[in-house]
Amino acid sequence: MKIKEVYLDIKNKNNKHLLFIKSGMFYNAFDEDANIINLIFEYKISNNKIGFPVNNINKVMYKLNEIEINYIVYNFDDSSIFKKFNNNNYDYYYNMYKKKEYEEKSKKILIERITYLINSNKENYNKIKKFIDEYEF
Repeated sequence: MKIKEVYLDIKNKNNKHLLFIKSGMFYNAFDEDANIINLIFEYKISNNKIGFPVNNINKVMYKLNEIEINYIVYNFDDSSIFKKFNNNNYDYYYNMYKKKEYEEKSKKILIERITYLINSNKENYNKIKKFIDEYEF
């Protein structure tokens, strides 16, 4: 079974837990879990996945315990599972990630719309600039 298939199988049964799968010298998280981990630790996401070296797992678990998020650490090499249950703040961090994602998409749409307005009529530039200059942020 491939690592992503194992991940999805475990995640479907434990959807309110962050899930880390150890494969070789790295722990991996996928999809929304990768985005939540990015939000908390600022690890880089690549192809909807985050990977970090095995020697970082204690730091990750310590922080997750501190902010009270349930997690599962699965050792892909020998199929062992370690679970830690606290007051679960998974939904809180999931909603923070979704809010951040929404804000980023909204900014992109706004910039695209402003660019279109400016390119379609150069006078719009002056109107937009005046609005921004007068608006108190």
